[in-house]
Amino acid sequence: MIKFEEHDNQLFRMLEEPDAINEFSKTPCVIACKYGDLKKYYILDSPTSNPSMSMLAEGFEIVGYPVVDGSAEWALWQMEQGKKVCHKSYTKKTTHCAINDESQVVIFTTPYSVANGGDVVCHADEWLDLRQYDCGVDERTGWQLYEEPEYKVGDYIKNGGDYYIVTSPTTCVGLRYGLSHEICPKTCKIVSPSEVIVHIGCLSGMVEKASDYAYFLLWHSKTDCDYSMIKWSALDAPTRSLVESLLKAQEEANE
Repeated sequence: MIKFEEHDNQLFRMLEEPDAINEFSKTPCVIACKYGDLKKYYILDSPTSNPSMSMLAEGFEIVGYPVVDGSAEWALWQMEQGKKVCHKSYTKKTTHCAINDESQVVIFTTPYSVANGGDVVCHADEWLDLRQYDCGVDERTGWQLYEEPEYKVGDYIKNGGDYYIVTSPTTCVGLRYGLSHEICPKTCKIVSPSEVIVHIGCLSGMVEKASDYAYFLLWHSKTDCDYSMIKWSALDAPTRSLVESLLKAQEEANE
């Protein structure tokens, strides 16, 4: 179990057992006197000459290492304090990591995964071990606190199985029934215009522009390449307005 301690406004990752000091010791490290009050910590910034190192080793031992702001260790400690973190390499603004009630690190990658309890769940030690340099991304550093996205007028959000458009920072209107609701940040999650499910008669799916201007696509499942081509002339006025607004929003999001 990883143990962190704060002393004099500094965060340390503590060793399970103290380690001896020698010329090969990794620095900077946290050292403490072998005798007396072990809560008095000092930082050894760099190796010293052999005579000095020998004298130091007689009375002190390594008890931990300082934690650097933005490091994976720092991120884990922040999560242990109940905060959410994200990495600078994350392209989706909703992607973040947090610790659940069972002290496991949970990675949320989409608004859907937030509602479903996360995409990846692992033990804290395992999560920290996996933060390495891979495919050009160094997750050993580059971490920051995650800020919940603010709702802006025109954003599309999902609550349960229904979709809404934000009409003010605190209210939204349902796309299916046109009813106004108050936004609940705990259950309402921002989605992209291409993720909104539209109901047209007995069909439902995500809309996309078609190459034929007289039609648009209604994707039932992109995984199975299952879609319908629907004529604009087959829509009633409210549905046409909704589909047009979603397609326009998709174009603006891709600009």
